[in-house]
Amino acid sequence: DVDGADITLNGAPWVPRGMIFESFLVTVEDATECIEQGHETTNGYCQRHITGRDYYFGTGEFACHDALVLAKNNWNIDSIRLNLNQAALDHNSPHFSQSYVDEVNKAITRARARGFVVFAALFSQRNMNGPEFLEGKNPKTELGNASTKAAANTLANQFGEDRGVIIELLNEPYRPTDLAMSWTYWLEGGGGYVGANEIIASIRSKDAKNAIVLQALDGDFTGFPGGVEDSKHRIIYSAHPFLTDTNGAKERVDWYTRFG
Repeated sequence: DVDGADITLNGAPWVPRGMIFESFLVTVEDATECIEQGHETTNGYCQRHITGRDYYFGTGEFACHDALVLAKNNWNIDSIRLNLNQAALDHNSPHFSQSYVDEVNKAITRARARGFVVFAALFSQRNMNGPEFLEGKNPKTELGNASTKAAANTLANQFGEDRGVIIELLNEPYRPTDLAMSWTYWLEGGGGYVGANEIIASIRSKDAKNAIVLQALDGDFTGFPGGVEDSKHRIIYSAHPFLTDTNGAKERVDWYTRFG
């Protein structure tokens, strides 16, 4: 839940201690096609997304291993973020994949059964380390769009009653134009984008009870106009601090400049 400036877990203030599994950014079908058609990169991008699934689910060469139990035991984590392909979760997209939806459901259910809070984070294809072949499989967008809305609804339909699943809208949104207009697009839509308020309202129309993460433009709340509306008041705002501050000083994180 959210209580003022606190995220809470079972009623007490909570600071998640987590890790990211990013192997679900690419569907198995696309990763396999990438390899078979000779689009693989020198860093094995497509194969890593297949091997990472085996690690996560304890299959293939990782049979009899449980990555989530190992993570909990070794690093004392209580939450994970799954980086997800929004186009493959979008029923209206030509890139929709029911097998991928089923796999994501299985991945989230597996983590919840082991006691983790799950951040289900939506991504478009912007990874510069991946092959060009994959860019059209999950079209890039600067801000939330129709696929973001549809993918969020797919998650809400399946996990809307599970407060241990947190839905994160488009990861790392960034400015398509000047700051003021970009915040307008981010919040209310327009210019081909779908605003945060419309997506939140759509999720809540299903009575989904999940907390929802909204990341700032360029990870920075400078110029944020406010105005986010949520009938359940469970919005988590996300900035993206780095280990230097805005002025380049390396002795502190740029936390306050990015949250304002």
